[in-house]
Amino acid sequence: METDILLWITWGFGVFITLVALKPIVRENHTTFNAMTDNFIKLMVVLAIMQAGGFAAKYFYGNVLGFAEPIIAKNLRIDMIVLFGILAVMLHFTLYAMGFRRHYGLPWIWYLFIIVYFIQLGNTDIDVPIMSSAVVAGGLVCLYLYKAFKNRSGLMFGIALYIGANVVFAVSNQYIASNLVSEEICDLLGFLCGSVVLAFATWDVYDRYLLYDRAQERSIKSTWIAKLMQPAINGPQVQIITGLTQVKRHVTCPVCKADTTWEMPKDIIQLRLQNAKEIMVVPIPADTTCDHEYSVYLNHAFEILGYKI
Repeated sequence: METDILLWITWGFGVFITLVALKPIVRENHTTFNAMTDNFIKLMVVLAIMQAGGFAAKYFYGNVLGFAEPIIAKNLRIDMIVLFGILAVMLHFTLYAMGFRRHYGLPWIWYLFIIVYFIQLGNTDIDVPIMSSAVVAGGLVCLYLYKAFKNRSGLMFGIALYIGANVVFAVSNQYIASNLVSEEICDLLGFLCGSVVLAFATWDVYDRYLLYDRAQERSIKSTWIAKLMQPAINGPQVQIITGLTQVKRHVTCPVCKADTTWEMPKDIIQLRLQNAKEIMVVPIPADTTCDHEYSVYLNHAFEILGYKI
């Protein structure tokens, strides 16, 4: 009984950490909508439901109804359904983030194949699907770590740690756990650790203390301060089209160096014309050049004098 209470307290703490992790990105997305952030929120909600719901279903099935696993075939257990489901969701999100939107169905075809495999061949060795899935998950971890350090993205780093933590506890569940209680502990630890690493990502812990490049920030500040001391020589590229003023500027992300031509919104142009300050800070939303959000220092001539992270 005491063990059950402790398990449910841990489960509740994991749900609480998930809500804490969601708070900053939900608030940020409410202020400035971003499609990638919105889909990341949905990803976190789906993963939390799968892990928390999977534990609750397994506990109810085994401890309340008194049924011993497996439920359909010899090796098709609830934790495996959840594990492969999580991996399918992560593959789906990865295809979205990488822009391969025509291939959204591939992870779910693979997931269906795994389920059918366990139902039809339940008595065979399960090492092949387990280890092959671990290889796929390891590939995702390497991919997200590469993207995290390349783009200095704490969210990408958090996703990599989330996948890695769940792989570790899933393998422990399969090969180390010896009874129902130890399996439930592995499930809860995977849920709790995954929630914690995602919370660190959404609260910018990785961005501030691990991926933060102080030397680069000093270089950026030195650049725009030097530009502030120089008068603007070239005028802006202004075109009058059907009575409307267009201003286009070449912008470069100060984090990942991605660049593009940015067409200033009309409200920004009007605000700059009406603002008496010599220098105005204008935010550049995510998806303009890349996934990062940053700001530019804009003078009255619509010249970009520097960048701010």
